[in-house]
Amino acid sequence: MTTLASTFGKRFRIARETLKLTEEQIGEKIGLTRLEILLIESDNALPPLTKLASFISLYDLDYYWIVAGEVRPSIFRSDIPIRNKTSRSVEDARR
Repeated sequence: MTTLASTFGKRFRIARETLKLTEEQIGEKIGLTRLEILLIESDNALPPLTKLASFISLYDLDYYWIVAGEVRPSIFRSDIPIRNKTSRSVEDARR
C-alpha cells in the first residue's frame, strides 16, 4: 500500500482540485459551506459521514485513498484519486 498524502484534509483538497472545483462548488454539491470545506482541508474538522459518502459517491472517488491515504493496487486504476469504473466522465460528474 502507498500513502499519497499525509492527512485527510490534504487528500480532500487534492480530490477537489483534481476535479477542478472550488470550495463553494463542492460545498453546494455535498451540502457544506465554504468555511466547512476550508476547515476540512486545513485538518481542523472532519465532514459528517453522510457528506463524505456523498463526496465519494458523487465523484467516484477511491474510498480507501480518501479515508486512509492508501491505494490498493487491485482497485486503483489511475494516477489521480478518481476511479473510471463507469463510462461516466469527470466532466459529467461535475454537472
